Amino acid sequence: MKNIVNLRSSKVRMFCLFIVDVLTIILNAYISLILRYELHFEWIPETYIQSIERYMWINILTTIILFMVLKLYRSVWTYASINEFVRIFGACILSVAFQALGMTFLVLDVPRSYYLFDFFLLLMTTTATRFSYRALRIVRQGFENTGKQVLNTMVIGAGEAGNMIIQELKYSKHLNRRVCCIIDDNPSKKGKSQFHQQMQRQRVIFCAFVIRRSVN
Repeated sequence: MKNIVNLRSSKVRMFCLFIVDVLTIILNAYISLILRYELHFEWIPETYIQSIERYMWINILTTIILFMVLKLYRSVWTYASINEFVRIFGACILSVAFQALGMTFLVLDVPRSYYLFDFFLLLMTTTATRFSYRALRIVRQGFENTGKQVLNTMVIGAGEAGNMIIQELKYSKHLNRRVCCIIDDNPSKKGKSQFHQQMQRQRVIFCAFVIRRSVN
């Protein structure tokens, strides 16, 4: 069974995200109406329920396509950060906007506040599913590295590749290292970096040096 379904495989994780997204899109539509009517399902007019059911598959297809275009199924969610959240936020806004336009075009009536509830629910569920894997890995890594000797490490390069290396060093179960400094040959990065906030939370000393290239 372990060979058939490997949850560590990126393809398996992306497929699981796809299934979860479809389920949450369906649930969010009904929950949005329930919230609009103060948790009283019997208060919801039948026409509103019929409207969201008629548009459901279009909504699912549109949302999944937007998620794919914005690479919500290709990102390495082990290292999910603010950049991934911005893409999630944009995808959710576009999904609800297309839904509003589509339902208006097809003359499918729903309360105007339905779209607001649906946006926040979609944003919360999508963010939770993407960042949950990272949260679980951080917790597991904390237990596994307890009591192990921490090795101070210097990272060369303050670009995207350096960011990936830092994240791997922080959360890998095989490596127990602490990044103490970054060096880069770009003068504009001296004294600042995109990793600054992450390092502050970890209480790691940050420094960015300039390497002057010389030819002998």
